[in-house]
Amino acid sequence: MKFDLNQCPLFAGMSEAEIEECLLVSQARIVSYQKDTYLFHQGELPRYMMVLLSGSIVIGNDSLGGKRNIVATFQEHGEMFGEVFLFLNKKEYDYFALADSTSEVLLIPKAFFDVDAVNQNSFSYRLIANLLPVFAGKAYYLNQKIRIISGASLRQKIARMLLQHTHSDPDYTFSMNREKMADYLGVARPSLSRELSNMQAEGLISLEKRQIRIADLSALQDII
Repeated sequence: MKFDLNQCPLFAGMSEAEIEECLLVSQARIVSYQKDTYLFHQGELPRYMMVLLSGSIVIGNDSLGGKRNIVATFQEHGEMFGEVFLFLNKKEYDYFALADSTSEVLLIPKAFFDVDAVNQNSFSYRLIANLLPVFAGKAYYLNQKIRIISGASLRQKIARMLLQHTHSDPDYTFSMNREKMADYLGVARPSLSRELSNMQAEGLISLEKRQIRIADLSALQDII
């Protein structure tokens, strides 16, 4: 296993021996996915809690008109995804999950989080308790994204995204390819590239391939 599960929020407060026993009791398994392989499709029934062990995963949806929107990208090992749908009354995923690179994912069956399982073993209860701060953190993230994409102009959206992801630190470099950034902001890639070039020409940011650095923090803050 490439990632130490002791560092995963889902297993907070558990020893290595307890984690191993929990995985055994839950019948969890590790699955490898090649790049561009779907972990689940939009409209599919939720079956697992998923924990990223290595690689990267993108979450998105396809509109009826065929437009693809990227909702989130998971690159931090130990991050969970798809877990919200295990506790909703909805029976199908609203999104798809796609391996953005060769990835390993821990799959914990949905049944392990059912009421009967919680009543039968302490591990189910402990994992659910550990999920509460995770859900709170993700709710905060979604609120931040809403704030970004609600910008009146594309420049304002870009400024808000950069300031949020760099924590307003001018020495921090933001890295994301243009296609994913355009999907995140809900704009056309040519429009995004044109505006980034304009912002660089005005001395607001500096661009180097897929990396963006804040050049004028004060001016960027004035935009939002």
